[in-house]
Amino acid sequence: MKIDAIFSLLKRPGQRTVSVEEMQAAIEAGAMEGSTRATGFKREMLELAGGGLTVGDVQTRLQYPTTRAVCDAVESRRLLAVDDNGTKLFPAFQFDGGQIIPAMNDILQAVPNANPWAILQYMVRGDEGLGDDLPMDLIRQGDHAIERAVRFARTLED
Repeated sequence: MKIDAIFSLLKRPGQRTVSVEEMQAAIEAGAMEGSTRATGFKREMLELAGGGLTVGDVQTRLQYPTTRAVCDAVESRRLLAVDDNGTKLFPAFQFDGGQIIPAMNDILQAVPNANPWAILQYMVRGDEGLGDDLPMDLIRQGDHAIERAVRFARTLED
């Protein structure tokens, strides 16, 4: 069935038929608005995280011999990476100088099926059960603070 025929079926008494061009423009505008919101969300999350490092940046910072070693750290759940339109970015809060904060492994192991963007949002915005404490700060503190961050991270998979 042609698209014009479909639109004619959608016409209601007393309303004009929407043209294909008008429908396409509306769809594109909606997609663009959704894309703009998603881009804004990603930028905000990365800003709150102290920025996003590229694979090359992480390789240099951690003194890894190859970018494959960086990918291995992500696959073994020691390092968080988010995908930004095909580019892997690594939130800066998870590094302490030339090392990955060890508690990142605890967080990531607790949420093996969670979306990386959801994990990032949790880390930088927290959870109401944590009050004003942010997980990205808690992972730099003692065992009790880390356990709190891990416990509430588990709710990402509920």
